[in-house]
Amino acid sequence: MYEDHLAALGGISSKLNEAGTNHLNCYVYALIDPRDQKIFYVGEGVGDRVTAHFREAIDAQTRPEGHDAKTRRIIEIIEAGSDIDAMFSILARRLSKKKAEVVEASIMAALGISQNGPLLNQQAGKHSAEHGSVTLNDIASLVSQPVQPTKVYSTLVFPIQKALSEGRTAESALSCCWSIKHATREKSGLVAIGVENGISKIARSITGYIERDSGRVELILGSAEIDELVNVRLTHVINAAFGYWQRGSYLGVEFNGKDEFRIVRGSSHKEWQPLGR
Repeated sequence: MYEDHLAALGGISSKLNEAGTNHLNCYVYALIDPRDQKIFYVGEGVGDRVTAHFREAIDAQTRPEGHDAKTRRIIEIIEAGSDIDAMFSILARRLSKKKAEVVEASIMAALGISQNGPLLNQQAGKHSAEHGSVTLNDIASLVSQPVQPTKVYSTLVFPIQKALSEGRTAESALSCCWSIKHATREKSGLVAIGVENGISKIARSITGYIERDSGRVELILGSAEIDELVNVRLTHVINAAFGYWQRGSYLGVEFNGKDEFRIVRGSSHKEWQPLGR
C-alpha cells in the first residue's frame, strides 16, 4: 500500500515543483479528511511542501510510537484507502511569504470557530498575535500590558475561562482539577497561572497536590499573588502552542527574566522566543 503512495507522491511533487514560482510561489494549503471532508490542518509553503506531511506519515510506519495527532490522522486516512491527491487542497497561491502567513492564520481562526471544528496544528499561524481574529472579550486583552516578568519562572498556564463562567472563583478554578504527570509534580518552584480570554487572573506558587478521582489532582496554592504575572496579557505565549491550548490543555511555560519564554509542554518547538509587546 505505502509503496503505491510513495510513487503517487513522486508525481505530485513533480507537478508542484514544475508549477513553481510562476503559478504557485508561496501558497496556503489544507489537509483534508476525505471521509468527512473536514480540514484538519492548515499550512503554508513553497514547491512541494505539502507533500512533506505525507512522506512523514509513511516514514512513521517504521516507528510505532511518538507520532503527533496530525501524523496519526494521515496514517488512519491512508489505511482507510484514500488517495493522497484527495487529502489536500491549495487554498491560496502566488503570495508573498508574509501574506501567506497572514492568510494561513486567518483560515485557521475561521475554521476554529466554524462547524469544521479545531485543527491539529500545534501552533497558531504566524502573525496571529498581531493580525488574528478577536472577540469582544479579546479586545480587552489587546489593551492590557503584555507579560514581561523580571525574574525567572517555571509556570503551568491553565485555561480557567469555562470554570469562571460557571461562577467559580479564580482560586477555585485554578486549583481543581488537572491531569498532571508525576514528573511535573516533582519539580520545585512551579507557579500556576489561570488565564481568561488571554489575560492572567491569578498567579500563585504551587506548594503541593491532592490526589483526586480519575488520576487528576488538586493544586495546593500559596496565599500570595505573584503581582507581575497577574492581569497581564499572555496571548503571544498562548499562540505559540495554540493548537494544544484550544483543546483545553494547560501549557508548561518558562520565562528567563530577559524578555524571552519557551514552551516546555504543549509544543514541539521548545526554543526560546521573544515576548510580545
